[in-house]
Parts: sequence; structure tokens; C-alpha cells
Amino acid sequence: MDIRNYFKVYLPYVLWFTIIFNITVNAEEITPKIKLVRRLRNLLTDFLTEEQCIYFIDTYLEMYNNGATMEDIKNDVMTNAMDQLEDDQLLKALSAYKKASKSLGMDKLMGIGTTCINVLINNVTPFMKQVMERVQILKEQHKGKNSINNNMFLMANQFFTKNRVRTIFKRIKNKIGKEDFDLASPFLSDFMKFNLISDLM
Repeated sequence: MDIRNYFKVYLPYVLWFTIIFNITVNAEEITPKIKLVRRLRNLLTDFLTEEQCIYFIDTYLEMYNNGATMEDIKNDVMTNAMDQLEDDQLLKALSAYKKASKSLGMDKLMGIGTTCINVLINNVTPFMKQVMERVQILKEQHKGKNSINNNMFLMANQFFTKNRVRTIFKRIKNKIGKEDFDLASPFLSDFMKFNLISDLM
């Protein structure tokens, strides 16, 4: 599979987990949006820069607030997000992809990538449903966009703790299996912060 197609599959989920639970504010001080971006970049992934995260948050949260579905946003990410990556990011991704393919083989690499995505989805989906239910209640109460966004942020900040992300990474490791994870982790760690479970590796 071409590297761009591979990351078109993987990148939307990384972006979605980063952007869906944030607020749109433009103040110069450290805002709740910036705090959450930094939390996720510190705990989950720093493949995207802070500026890129902010761009995607502003772009896709606006789409969401204007009525776009998660599927609409995912499709837009798959179509347009790659254009926002810098050359050094693409080169880093290509290098990791080539090394991982050589070490693991294409089929196993794709299976590991799918496992990572599925574990992330399974662990975050129940929480996302809670957020959407809360958003619906707030809309029925005629709360404004900023109030709704702030509630989403508060819920996300409570969810994405170090222990929670560590648990997700442990589940990914266990699902992949020790032997394959040991082979894959040097390459996966370019995109997800598996150093959070370095004591288990």
C-alpha cells in the first residue's frame, strides 16, 4: 500500500481523537484548547505540531458545530489533512513505514496498524457517546456554542489522564502480542507515545 494511502487510513483517527473534544477560543493566554492540545501531545502523540493541532481543531470543530457528522469530518480529513503535513513529517512517516515493512512484512504491519486503530476506537467510543449525549442535552437547554464547547473540553480533560492513556497503550500492546509489539514499537513510537509504558517493554 502506498504510504500516503496508509496514513490516510491512520491519520484521521489520530486527528479525530485530538480535535473532537476541544473548544474554539482565540485568546493569547493559555486557553483550555491549548491546555488540552499540550496534554494530548504529551501523552498520546506529538507527530502533529501544536500549530497543526490548533488548525485542525478550529477547522473541524467549526464543521461539527455547523452540523457535520463524524463521518463527514473523517472523509474531509482523509481528503485534505495530508496537505497540512510538513515535508519533514512526511519523510519521517515514509522512513518509519519502510523500516517497519522490512522488519514486519506488509501484511503484519497493516494488521498492527488496524489493531491500534480498533483498540483506540473501542476505548474512546463509549466516552464519545457520553460527550454527544451531553452536547444534545445542552443544545436542548439552548446553551451557546462556547458553553457547549467548554463542557466538551472539561469532559475530555477528565478522560485523557496519564493512567487512561497508559491503559489504552497496554491494551494495544496486549492485543498485538509481545513478540510483534517488540518488533513494531520502535516504528509505532514515531507516531504514538509508547514510552508511557516503557516499564512494560
